[in-house]
Amino acid sequence: MIGSCHSDIFMRKINYNGSGKMLKIFLLTSIICFLTACSTNINENTANMNSSTFHLFVNQGNLLIERDKQFIHFQCNQNVCLLTQTDTNDLIEILTEFAKEIWQNPNYIKEPYTEKIVQTDEQGYYWLIDNSKLYISYDNSLKLLKISCKNNCNMHLSVNQAVEIIQVLEQLNGR
Repeated sequence: MIGSCHSDIFMRKINYNGSGKMLKIFLLTSIICFLTACSTNINENTANMNSSTFHLFVNQGNLLIERDKQFIHFQCNQNVCLLTQTDTNDLIEILTEFAKEIWQNPNYIKEPYTEKIVQTDEQGYYWLIDNSKLYISYDNSLKLLKISCKNNCNMHLSVNQAVEIIQVLEQLNGR
């Protein structure tokens, strides 16, 4: 994977031939850092990074995912986003990497995982986050994964919430 550095902004374009569409992911950083080649398309190792941002354009809608020292900021830029299997894999990789980076930060205060945070109802799986409901479900008629939010679509995910979301995404993506 080749990354180009323009002062403090990294821009990367990844082509996926399977669906015939181009997926653009922009990684913005607030400091100069380096990219290393990894075994996956999105997995990156960075040094001294204060903040990372991914703008993921999915089948319908787009997601903004940003990591800081304590949380993963997750924003649906539409009330409903539809994700293909490839889109879901990309989201899983981003959330996994961000959760791992936060967890490995020596200044991060780890919260014990004592009970399930995820809940279910007739619409699917959901989490109560920042006075919002983040829903994840599988639309059998469209054969796409659906992410929707009620109230505020800009949320701060804890590492424990991110891990549960990753598990649900992996389970539903296998359909």
